[in-house]
Amino acid sequence: MSLKSWKELYKPIFEGLAERQLPICLRWGNLLDDCDIKDRSPFGPLEQWRLSAERRIQSHSDELKYLQEWYPAPSCVVMLSNNEGTAPSFKQVLQSQAYLAAHGENRDAMYQEKMIGSGYVERYNAMFDGMRGASGAWGEKMRFIGYAWGGQSNINMYDRLVSPLAWDGVSARNYVARGLTDFKADSTVVCAMNLRLKQQWYAAIKKDHWFEVSPWWSKKNGISPARYGGMVTWALWVSKPNSLRQFSSWGTDRMAGDWEWYRELFEAVDQVHQDTTLRHFWKHGHPVINQQVEVFTHVIDKHPGQGTWAQGRLDGFVHHGELERFESMSHHYYALPTSLDPPLPARKEGKPRAEYHKNAIFPVWAQAQVTGSKPERSWLIFAYAPRGDRDAVTVTLPGLGPLRMDIPQRGVFVLVQEKNAHAKRIEVLDYGQILD
Repeated sequence: MSLKSWKELYKPIFEGLAERQLPICLRWGNLLDDCDIKDRSPFGPLEQWRLSAERRIQSHSDELKYLQEWYPAPSCVVMLSNNEGTAPSFKQVLQSQAYLAAHGENRDAMYQEKMIGSGYVERYNAMFDGMRGASGAWGEKMRFIGYAWGGQSNINMYDRLVSPLAWDGVSARNYVARGLTDFKADSTVVCAMNLRLKQQWYAAIKKDHWFEVSPWWSKKNGISPARYGGMVTWALWVSKPNSLRQFSSWGTDRMAGDWEWYRELFEAVDQVHQDTTLRHFWKHGHPVINQQVEVFTHVIDKHPGQGTWAQGRLDGFVHHGELERFESMSHHYYALPTSLDPPLPARKEGKPRAEYHKNAIFPVWAQAQVTGSKPERSWLIFAYAPRGDRDAVTVTLPGLGPLRMDIPQRGVFVLVQEKNAHAKRIEVLDYGQILD
């Protein structure tokens, strides 16, 4: 594309973003590859990482000049990387002359991980500093976000606590893929519950981190926009990320091919901004935990990128006080009991809570946010029915009791006030009806 054609395409877009004072995102492929870093070892020349990144930004100096002219002062510039650049394996690093010269042989695994991790953190920061320094007025606004780090970074540091310390944030996946559904215990709905804990885990590791959720479900699988909208709204409210991103392949025609599915994300986010009740609970609400049920742990084990733990050892990286605070949050099953749930299994010996089998079917899912103190608490319930509308469903709020409601596929918000036991449907999504 010529520079003239590029300007004609992007000028109205960035001027519109500036008029609305919206944050912007520049999506990269894999920064290690894009910046053409030759020595990708955690003990390679540090300056090479910074200079390579500087040159990469300078190669786009014409485009960057126009973007900054059209939008001089954005609140935030997200630099999103697919985070799949290639680098030496853990084993190759340990056998390298650079590592052996600095640290020798016969070190324990914890020491090796700490040294390699620290080396990569330092070099990634040098790469980011190089890009910021070459970006002029936008540099201080940049946040470098790695897609799905914490178990998925292809810089061959799987199960190492490195990426959360190197990047400014994460774009965490919440897909219906790899055998997951949206209506079983082994589901993307439970993965979203895990994402909330994952977010808290990263917050304990690094201050001021950015947490983004990337939902996706291919329309080729026959998923309707309404069903996708329910799933997306569930993930949004249970994890409360900084941003929500529709995952699509590079070649997707977003307007012609996927617009109806994209629109569900826009509506899920817009309604939080537009409705005062939802906005209040978004800012001040705390999730209601179902103390009877344990999170389906196979989701964590089978799909580490969607699971609870940012894989790796924390010793030497994070203060133990932060870890103790995090451990107090570890129970995180947020689906409220409903009259359509499968029978609650008996607790296994030594287990504090029941665990559903991975194939247990849930016709509806309900969660709640609570504000205030007893006896003047308020709850905001969100419920949706993955495989079709369900009428006269009883949802039980712990500490309050049952509430009967119609639950559409896309979902419904209900406000419940303890003082007068009043329930009111929030007129945001035009579906559902409270019966009692």
